[in-house]
Parts: sequence; structure tokens; C-alpha cells
Amino acid sequence: MVWSVGWVVLVGLSIWWVYLVIGFAPTTPRGLMLVAVQPLLVFCGFVGEVNNLPERIAWRVSEDAMTAAAQVCEPAGDPRWIGMFRVDAVRRDSDGACAFAIGQRSDTDGLAYFAPGTNPPDDTQQRRAHAYYQPFDGNWFRYEFAPGYID
Repeated sequence: MVWSVGWVVLVGLSIWWVYLVIGFAPTTPRGLMLVAVQPLLVFCGFVGEVNNLPERIAWRVSEDAMTAAAQVCEPAGDPRWIGMFRVDAVRRDSDGACAFAIGQRSDTDGLAYFAPGTNPPDDTQQRRAHAYYQPFDGNWFRYEFAPGYID
């Protein structure tokens, strides 16, 4: 219910913003077209964000650079950019993964690369290691540390 009300408020405020910024009369043909297109653009932006479109685009652009860095897996503790991802740290985990701590991610702690022929630990081993892996793309997995894990 809150999302529905929030969505209506967002569209209403965005239409009002167009009126204030552009300063046109919505009764003209050009004004009516802009009023009709603007909520569609807001909706498309919302759908793209819900479907992780920005992350997908960033991954496609950065996949080669991330894979090259993962194959070397040189430990680093300083933040740096690899492709379009801000990587806070790179480390080799005991389970064989090259883990990249990705900055400003809300759903996971980062991405982990397992070399071809290796697999992430099964569920029992993940619980012991306090890390949980979910498939991301090929040999890449999202990882999340369990609450209570101390790095």
C-alpha cells in the first residue's frame, strides 16, 4: 500500500516539477505531449531499477576487467575502480574464491570468482565459513557474510 501511494505521489511531483522548470502551458499540444511522456519515463526508470538494470549494464561493461583481476587475485585493501565497480578490497578466501568487496551494495557484500573447475562450498560448508554464495554469472557468485562474522 505504501509503495502504491508513494508511486502516485512521485508521479504527481514529477509532473509538477516539469511545470515549474519548463514553464509551459499544459493546454498546448507540446505541453500535453510532454505531460504524457514524462510519467512514462519515470515508470521506465522505476522498472529498470527494480530489475537491476544499472547493475546489469555495469557488469557487461566491466566483466572482462573483473575477470582479469580475479585471475591474478592480487590482495588489495585500498578502494579502487575495476571497470564500473568500486572495489573496496580484494582477497583470496580459504574456500578458493577471489572475493571482491564491492562498495555501496545493499543486497550483498560483493562478488566472488571461482576458477573454472572449482565450485563454491555447499550449504553446510557455507554455514561453517559464514559466507553464503548465490550464482551471479558463470564463474561469478554474489556473496554475503552471515551476521556475526568478524573479518
